[in-house]
Amino acid sequence: MRARRTGVSTRRAIPTLIAAIMAGGATCAQAQTPALEEVIVTAQKQRERLQDVPISIQSFGAQALENANVTSFADMRTLAPSVEIKSYPVASEDLLVQIRGVPSQAMNIFTDLATPIHIDGVYIARGSGLNLTVADLDSVEILKGPQGTLYGRNAISGAVNMVTSRPTQEFGFSQNLTVGNYGKMVTKTSLNVPVTETLAMKLAFVHDQRDGFISDSNGGSRDWGDRKADAGRFDVRWKPSSRVTVDYGYDTARTRYTSSVNQCLNQLNSLEPFAPTALAYTADPWLCTGKRLDSLPMPNNANVRMSPESTVRNSGHNLTINVALSDDTTLRSITGYRTLRDTHYWGVLTGDYTTMADANINFPGNVYVPNGLGGVIGPISAAGLVMPAKSHKINDDYWSQEFVLLGKLGPSLKYTAGVYYFKEDGKQTEAPGSGLMVNLAGAGVLPGGQSPMELISVFQGEQAKADNRSWAIFGQATWTPGILDNKLDITAGLRYTKDKRDASVYYGGNDTYLSVPYGMAPGALANFAVTSAMPPGLLMLPGGPLIGAPGQPVSGSVTSSKTTPSLTVQYHVYPDVQTYAKVARGYRSGGFNDQSANGVNFAKGYKPETMTSVELGMKGDFLDKRLRTNLAVFRSKYNDQQVNVSGDQLRVYEMLNAGKSTYKGYELDLAAAVTSALRLGLNFTHVTFDYDKIVDQGVDVTRFYHMLPAKNTYAATLDYAFGNVGPGRLNWHLDYAHVDKTYTNTADLYTISGGTATLLARTNPGSLTTPSYGVWNTRLAMVVPMAKIGGGRGDLTVGLWVKNVTDKKYTAFNIDYGKYGTPFGMAAVWGDPKTYGMDLTYRY
Repeated sequence: MRARRTGVSTRRAIPTLIAAIMAGGATCAQAQTPALEEVIVTAQKQRERLQDVPISIQSFGAQALENANVTSFADMRTLAPSVEIKSYPVASEDLLVQIRGVPSQAMNIFTDLATPIHIDGVYIARGSGLNLTVADLDSVEILKGPQGTLYGRNAISGAVNMVTSRPTQEFGFSQNLTVGNYGKMVTKTSLNVPVTETLAMKLAFVHDQRDGFISDSNGGSRDWGDRKADAGRFDVRWKPSSRVTVDYGYDTARTRYTSSVNQCLNQLNSLEPFAPTALAYTADPWLCTGKRLDSLPMPNNANVRMSPESTVRNSGHNLTINVALSDDTTLRSITGYRTLRDTHYWGVLTGDYTTMADANINFPGNVYVPNGLGGVIGPISAAGLVMPAKSHKINDDYWSQEFVLLGKLGPSLKYTAGVYYFKEDGKQTEAPGSGLMVNLAGAGVLPGGQSPMELISVFQGEQAKADNRSWAIFGQATWTPGILDNKLDITAGLRYTKDKRDASVYYGGNDTYLSVPYGMAPGALANFAVTSAMPPGLLMLPGGPLIGAPGQPVSGSVTSSKTTPSLTVQYHVYPDVQTYAKVARGYRSGGFNDQSANGVNFAKGYKPETMTSVELGMKGDFLDKRLRTNLAVFRSKYNDQQVNVSGDQLRVYEMLNAGKSTYKGYELDLAAAVTSALRLGLNFTHVTFDYDKIVDQGVDVTRFYHMLPAKNTYAATLDYAFGNVGPGRLNWHLDYAHVDKTYTNTADLYTISGGTATLLARTNPGSLTTPSYGVWNTRLAMVVPMAKIGGGRGDLTVGLWVKNVTDKKYTAFNIDYGKYGTPFGMAAVWGDPKTYGMDLTYRY
């Protein structure tokens, strides 16, 4: 309750505080005339003032990234809480990114994100391995709302541009060293060398490592959440003439990590928990508590060990050529080629458990009894089996080519036109696990006299391939009609895209095992029967369904096309104040669902989804550019929404274009130069969501579906320059980020018969809710000219920083295992605890 009161009061106080301080600082302003710096963005394929672009944008420069210690994409969480960046619960380097509450889907080669990420104009195709460690990152731009005209496919809720530093004709060198608690160590090196008058090169390298936040209390060598990343860049800029610029960049990154464990928060019954091997997910089933644990014990078994380290390898080539055809016309070519090698292990433990026995059962044989009838389990071998670490591997290669023509036709018309091509070849292998819960007799009892529950586990060897191709042609023109003192601009855009996706999946067969309760020897098992029917709530739906017969590949092909228009009317009230109204459409491409219950549904795939947004906005600089206020109000209609329809227990995660929904809200950005030394900032986002209609088998099932995006998110910043203190200049940064409670799309359990949907079991959204939280971060830095400490050139920056200053305990991702039939209720990945450290940076 205290956190909620604090969040509300802070939210209301910030605008009032800014206004009060601005008024109080008027006298100082008259003497020093502070002003906010101009921000340049490339949101519309060309360099423009952020205040001139009729798009809701957040832009973070090099200093903001340094203040937040950003080395990888996930580090952006507290900088821009309105952009939800969640680590996948069993693979922390795989990210789910959403803007304005629009969710992303699964981490595989068949489904695309709803928010495209670009590095220097090149599209990053997969959410797998998306937590890129980028060497020499210069700025990050976040575009909000559909960007279907200029960014094309998948820009349904917005887009993110990551921009790296380019080589220059001035020699430069920087070296950074950061150390902190939890074994934190970061080194960053950058070297810029002008080779000739027309050629410059740049090298950059980053090493980033950190111990996990959850240690093994039995003294193991690895922690849950360990991460080590190495990244490098090589850039060349060649200017053979004043009209031609050629930029080539190569980047590579390798990350080794152990995923954070999903801690069990509560238990649904009083049974002695299973051995930790019994769950396919990384829940900790033997310690259920609502508190964040800093350590967990590994089982006291020499044969049981943590799964191998997960690894991600990213690399990419980028060739960008700009040719000035005339003073008003530029032709640009962007060629990109990228590779991804992602292997993660989605079980905590692996090994010879001696508690695994071969059940000799054919799934879904006589044990799978959703109709409530009993079944008999046959003879069981006492031989122990080795459970392999459950891995998920993606090998992905893709390249893209874009040609863009930028120009003007007289003083009243400017345009952007282009063509785009994308090709992707992906392969995916995994061994998904599934299971169900049954009550057994004759298997002995656990302490307290309770009868154990057993988990039947099925593992299928999946091999999948995807071949994705996309073509597009697009154009956008801005016309200033010469009326209203040339204050009116009308911008119209149109993009046509054609996608072709081919996919195949192959299952090598099923291996079925019976997990025995923790501490029970396999010899205790004999012939026994299912003695009671399984209630629907205890049925664990298969995670790896039988798409086709083992050994029989299933293939599908989907071809689709979309036209995504946009129209913007912009009026410049004053030179520094403009308003705009716009209508824009974006779309996310279709795909395939490898969690489908049968081959027919997999092969037919699902169609693209579209979002049409209406937005009203205002951008203005006031008080001699001391106060910047940007406001956007939006209403977005989602059509053909891709919905996981999984209510009927006889079907498994069918993806249908069954949904219609509405997102609406507003975004407010404030920045104030209170004095020449003090800067304040606020970014506030409010979003509400409603399902309009969801149809399953021709029946309206809207009432069974629930989702809650974070209603309010905001970030407040304070920067103060103390000026000269001792040998250098002292600067202080403070920020606070708040996220309201949220839960992802979930559905009640229902069945459809005779054209009627009947509720079987109500899902409690509260069990899926990630509670609201707020986090304080701060950094104090002194910049010292080397000439003042012994001679030499350049500057030395010494910084002290703390993240999560108050050690706020909050969950970052919640999972309801109870609905999968396990005896454990909710599990969660906890957010980062308090971290602190020091950094030294030399710049020449």
